[in-house]
Amino acid sequence: MNRRTFFIKTVLLLFLMASGLSDIFGQSRKYITQVVLENLKKEFPDFVKEQENIESTITEYSYKNAVENNVINIPLVFHVLAKKDGSVPGKEQIAKQIEILNQAFGVFTPEDKDVPNEEVKRYLESGGNPGIQFYLGSSELVSSGIKIVNTDRDVWGIKNEIQDSKAGGSAPETPEKFINIWIAELGDSNAGFAYMPGSPKHLDGIIIDPDYLWAETREDKSPYSQGKTLVHLMGTYLGLYELWNETTPCEDDKVFDTPLHDYPSDVVLTEKNHRQICFCLGSPVAMYMNFMDNTRDHQLSLFTKGQITRMRAVLSQEGPRGKLNNDIKNQIRK
Repeated sequence: MNRRTFFIKTVLLLFLMASGLSDIFGQSRKYITQVVLENLKKEFPDFVKEQENIESTITEYSYKNAVENNVINIPLVFHVLAKKDGSVPGKEQIAKQIEILNQAFGVFTPEDKDVPNEEVKRYLESGGNPGIQFYLGSSELVSSGIKIVNTDRDVWGIKNEIQDSKAGGSAPETPEKFINIWIAELGDSNAGFAYMPGSPKHLDGIIIDPDYLWAETREDKSPYSQGKTLVHLMGTYLGLYELWNETTPCEDDKVFDTPLHDYPSDVVLTEKNHRQICFCLGSPVAMYMNFMDNTRDHQLSLFTKGQITRMRAVLSQEGPRGKLNNDIKNQIRK
């Protein structure tokens, strides 16, 4: 943690203690995508150059203002790594999780209640309709879209073992054509991580801990039971950076209509005013309702129009994930 981060969090902690709210300061869901991203840069030098090329492609797409109105349909393959006792999430739970994905990436519906302040109103007005939908794909190796892998371990690390069949994991299924999602126990409150476009093919995909899948009927999984964790990770996979930067607070996320963030949001501090304090210059209020923040699931509701343009650029024919976009139905985005 650098000095600026330490100072910011110390000031905020003192404020919370003075407000009697310090018990909600702790962050209970952890994403480790940024750690994985830094490891990739060190291990695969070509990845850095590939990221630069991808940014050029996204910029060119955005300048053309060529966002199509078609709905993009993308196949998923789930690799479910069973625990030692053989327990795995059921097909019904995975189906419900896909339903949540399709709601989040379908049509944005603003909150149906009074907006308490102008900052929040402005943020809600920036929400848009991604027009991206997901379904279970099938191939010769994974006919049902779900592959169950029996293992002899309960907890997995992030050292590429999950995608390595020789280490007891499961190799990705044609990552150019399918989004590979591994469900594996990560432990230590780690919710999961996702690989950015341009990542090595033998690793490419999303890893999520089963405790953070949709499980809304289970009170013990609250407040992260509504399936928004995979929505967040899918955003990363489609080229979105998280709103906060763990090494450089207030770093830009390369999207024009999202504010700078100094740290991930958790609980919105003043529920009555729906306000989350931010110490970045020019951004006094965090965009806590954005899927790329880390607020409690019930408060996450939108991708901005800028984020949508970025994701659709990644999925365009010239984009790094353009081959996923191989099932375009004659359907128009609303």
